[in-house]
Amino acid sequence: MKKLAISSLLILTGILLTGYAVLVPMLQLIGTRTTGVVTDVRRQGGEPNEMTRNLYNYGAGFYFVLADGRKFESSCTVVGTSFNSGIPRGPTPVLYLKIFPQFNVLEKTTTFSVGNLILFGTGLFLISLPLKKGRKRKRDR
Repeated sequence: MKKLAISSLLILTGILLTGYAVLVPMLQLIGTRTTGVVTDVRRQGGEPNEMTRNLYNYGAGFYFVLADGRKFESSCTVVGTSFNSGIPRGPTPVLYLKIFPQFNVLEKTTTFSVGNLILFGTGLFLISLPLKKGRKRKRDR
């Protein structure tokens, strides 16, 4: 029973990572665009220990209102310089899924990047772990 629970958790986590890696860049094609309002931008943590200096993580809080009056609040993390997050407070474009508005991102963050490939690869790896163990057991019998 414990092995089934662990396998299920790995597969579920892999599906979520893979889905996120594919869906965020796809929002440019299948998402609905609206105008949101950035309400809060704060620097998070200190300077990362990386070769590129003066890059910091910023948390941005925003909200948007649908045509039917429902308001959705969300947040995202972006990388900016030591003096600028790259996201000004005020109106900004937001992309969301029309059938599930809780899945939303700032339009600026929907570009395809190496991070998407890493998430996709990690998700596939997590999905394959329990499946590989299952195949080895069948061969041993």
